[in-house]
Amino acid sequence: MKSLQGGEYNHPYYSLRRVWRAMSTVAPSLGLSPETENWDTKAYPLSVRPDKKLKLGDIISIYRDYYEGIEFDKSKSPLAGLYGSPYHYGKEKGERAIMTAKSSFTYVTQLNDNLPSPVMWLSTNDAGANPFVPFAVAKLPAAYSNSLRDSYDPSKMYWASSQVMALTQGYYNIMQPLVSEALRKSESNSLELVNSSWGLTGEKFSEALNHNAVKVFDDWKDLYIRLLTKYNAGAGVQYERLPDPGTPEKYHGKPDAGHEKLATDKVKAES
Repeated sequence: MKSLQGGEYNHPYYSLRRVWRAMSTVAPSLGLSPETENWDTKAYPLSVRPDKKLKLGDIISIYRDYYEGIEFDKSKSPLAGLYGSPYHYGKEKGERAIMTAKSSFTYVTQLNDNLPSPVMWLSTNDAGANPFVPFAVAKLPAAYSNSLRDSYDPSKMYWASSQVMALTQGYYNIMQPLVSEALRKSESNSLELVNSSWGLTGEKFSEALNHNAVKVFDDWKDLYIRLLTKYNAGAGVQYERLPDPGTPEKYHGKPDAGHEKLATDKVKAES
């Protein structure tokens, strides 16, 4: 693992924790330890044999992993963002999760003799906020090709996914449930389409997948609008942390009552 040493900052877990997480998720019987002595560890093999046959959804879930529910949970670490966000920005000093805001794209390749063509499931940007979309070996729809990261273009999936990602990462535990449901629905529909396409010609198969990809693009543009509208001006957004112990009593209590009292105090002060 010496190849990982250069960018590990203060400890080996920036990358090695991700190695452990992926391997221990698919092969828990190996009993791999999350702790290592140094960067040049021999604790982790080059590859592992999964304890059971993996489905497409199993692999996708690994790409969305941020140690949720275990001691390294990124949403509960001192570096976590507001609203339980598992995303860390800048130069991360803690261990890095598999799911990260720094991802430009993620893909899973599906090979099956019964399919008219190999399939690549592509997620643009961060997989935690964007769906995996299946494509055949064929020309991509315009929405998925030639996107520039430094030039906004509303006709590209990259920018539709960037918009959803930006909102979700800022208000994670409020918006992520809606996004997760949209992900589940989108990928379920796509998988049903792929599984029902056996017997199609390669050309018909690619046409069907490209049509589906355009629909997903439209759905994600609509999702951004729904999120923006639903939570416009902070509607439905509650800040969950309790007041700091040093906060004056007049700032405690229900938000509405607090606002009224502050307004009353202001009037008294001005008069």
